[in-house]
Amino acid sequence: MTRTKTYILTAVSSVLFIVLAWAFADGLFALDSLFSGDFYSEYTIWTYLMLAAIVGAGLFQAQRLSDAGVNTEPMRDTTTPGQTDDPRL
Repeated sequence: MTRTKTYILTAVSSVLFIVLAWAFADGLFALDSLFSGDFYSEYTIWTYLMLAAIVGAGLFQAQRLSDAGVNTEPMRDTTTPGQTDDPRL
């Protein structure tokens, strides 16, 4: 995993959040009702805070990666500590 892949994954996640919030909820991006509604969960400010959290977490994780990235290939070990071979019979 490299920084570039993390940035791309963050962008895809943000776009997916926007598309799903737009498709399955009404008025979540309305700026006229950021703090209005009968319940706290109905405030549209939560949409923008969650989007900021997605972007912030992605950028934070990308900055913590080294320039070379992280190797995600598992190492193949031929023997495991404590492993015994079957008898040759």
